[in-house]
Amino acid sequence: MTVSGCFHCSEPGAIPGQRLMTVFSLADVSDGAALLRYAAAHGFLGAAVLGLARTALSRYRQLRSELGIARYSEAEFLAKLRAADFSAERLAKNVEHNPARMTFRAAPLTN
Repeated sequence: MTVSGCFHCSEPGAIPGQRLMTVFSLADVSDGAALLRYAAAHGFLGAAVLGLARTALSRYRQLRSELGIARYSEAEFLAKLRAADFSAERLAKNVEHNPARMTFRAAPLTN
């Protein structure tokens, strides 16, 4: 079984067989604001504003819906992972620029 709604999956190499998953937890406005703060601090604010404007005027929301990309609360995502036979926990700190998002550590359950 696969887990849907995963924004980013990576294998940092810390523990074999585990994955870190970052999941959206806030509205698009909060995500955009976090991106703009990060962009301003790292010198690409103009490009970020342009990118957000292009996204706002695009079919992005429609495509997300068509592809089944979803947002989950912490409890919902943990339930999905457990239903997919993973042990899972939310990490205290997110691994990306938006601290409002959630990162989870998951490992397949062994039988």
